[in-house]
This record gives sequence, C-alpha cells and structure tokens, in this order.
Amino acid sequence: MKITVEVPDEVLSLLRRIDRKLDSLRHAEEASNMTNQEALAALAEKVAAVKTVDDSAVALLGGLSQQIRDLVAAGTISPTDLTALADQLDADNAALAAAVTANTPAAPPAP
Repeated sequence: MKITVEVPDEVLSLLRRIDRKLDSLRHAEEASNMTNQEALAALAEKVAAVKTVDDSAVALLGGLSQQIRDLVAAGTISPTDLTALADQLDADNAALAAAVTANTPAAPPAP
C-alpha cells in the first residue's frame, strides 16, 4: 500500500530554510568547539611553563641550601658570612612565596 501526502510548497520552503539554519548552527558550534580546544591547548602550554619555572625554583633553592650546608661542614667560611647568606636566601624565599601567593586565585567557596 502506498500513501502519498501532498505538502504545500510554502511548508517545503520553510523546512529547507530550517534545515539550512540548523546546518549553520552545527558549523558554528563545531568552530566554537575547535576554538575552545585551541584555547585549552594554549592554557595547557602555559601551565606546563609555570610548572617548569616552579620546578626550577625549587631545584635552585634546594641546591643553594645544600651549598650552604657544605660550606658549614667544610668550616672554611666564617659563621657570620654564612648567616648573612642564609638570611638573604630566607628573604628571597619569602619574596618568591609572596609572589606565588599574590598570583594564586582564592579557593572557591564551599557549596
């Protein structure tokens, strides 16, 4: 059994326009998703760079601390000079910690 339905031209025209608009919206959404993916990739790069800098700072500070301990153990430098050096290292550590704290967003409030 075959059923034939006559659809007026105005309705067909309207359906075609709706279909074109839906296609346009799909393409816009795909472009937006690609842009979001690119933004995410750029952000991931920045996070990796910050992690590298943070790791370098930790390694540097750890290395300096070890060098001071080695000098103390060797006994070849006056304690006053080592204390001044340690005080400078403490001040630099405090400045670094303050900079990290100042640039770290506050935790979101608990729900």
